[in-house]
Amino acid sequence: MVLSGVLIDKIISKDYADRLVLIYKGKHLELCALGKEELILMKCFAGREKDIPHVRALIKKNPDLKIVDKRLEELMNKRIPQASKAADFFDDICSQLGVAP
Repeated sequence: MVLSGVLIDKIISKDYADRLVLIYKGKHLELCALGKEELILMKCFAGREKDIPHVRALIKKNPDLKIVDKRLEELMNKRIPQASKAADFFDDICSQLGVAP
């Protein structure tokens, strides 16, 4: 899957499975969703105006912002397209909320 010209598997951390959230458990089926940290990363890469309230709401749910900040730094060091813009988007929202990554 492509998000703003970057493959999602390039954005999310390799240890994303550690933060999966169980959203349904049936007799023969379990469904999990990405954790808050990965959702924040994807929203920052999309960088749309409509993503701002989503990222704010996710940050208010106390994710580990150091995971997000570290991953953005790794992606910038790898010169992944749009990583710098995603990091700026993240930093701006953290600043507005008065939180430190």
